[in-house]
Amino acid sequence: MKLPFILFFLSSYAFAAANDTYINQRNSTNTNTAPITIPVPVSNALYYLDRANLTPKHATLGTGLQITGDVLGLTTPIPTATSQITNDSGYITSTSLAPYATITAVNAGLATKLTTPSCPTSQYLRGDASCANFPAINSLGSPNTRTLSLATAYQCTDTSRSCRVTLTVACPLTLSILAGSTCAGEVRIGSTNGVATGSGTNIAPIQRNASGILGLSTNDYETKSINIPVGWYFAVRQTSGTVNIVSAFDQAD
Repeated sequence: MKLPFILFFLSSYAFAAANDTYINQRNSTNTNTAPITIPVPVSNALYYLDRANLTPKHATLGTGLQITGDVLGLTTPIPTATSQITNDSGYITSTSLAPYATITAVNAGLATKLTTPSCPTSQYLRGDASCANFPAINSLGSPNTRTLSLATAYQCTDTSRSCRVTLTVACPLTLSILAGSTCAGEVRIGSTNGVATGSGTNIAPIQRNASGILGLSTNDYETKSINIPVGWYFAVRQTSGTVNIVSAFDQAD
């Protein structure tokens, strides 16, 4: 019954090459020993046990590894001193930071990057190193007289700023035998000139009614003050009766 093993043993020797390595390995049932042939590797290698297949093999050295004097090591040693560190990847090193190691050095370095600005106290420095005036904050401008027509869109005199519009309207009212008279209108604001035709928001309704002595004719006045956001429009619209715009002003915020 030992004939198959003898044939296997002899065949292993028959196909072996010079300097191959032989290892005797016990079989899986631990009842016998079989020789394992490991061919000579093409370069320096390490012998190891392939745990998945339970067979000895050799592994050649990968990039960065070497054997020198029977010692396994790295082809490029790990740096142990600052002088051994190279900057192949362009990282910031202590050498490149040396010119900025003190406040004086930092100021000197920055001086070469950006011209020292000379803005007056009434201006601020912008990101492009230019000077600009501080915007007016809660500073109401002088009144600008406006000549307005009904159902027409207008903007602030200074379209770069918001403004406050103050306008006075008049309704000519007459009390007749049958009933009094009324007038109605609105001030609309919005982000487009569509306020002239009814879009936007009715922010200041106008409503006047006649009452009193029979046959009396009079103008009933009403003043409105509204705030207009930057770039927005406003319009005075008549919705019933007669609405006249007596006066109008705007003041930049």
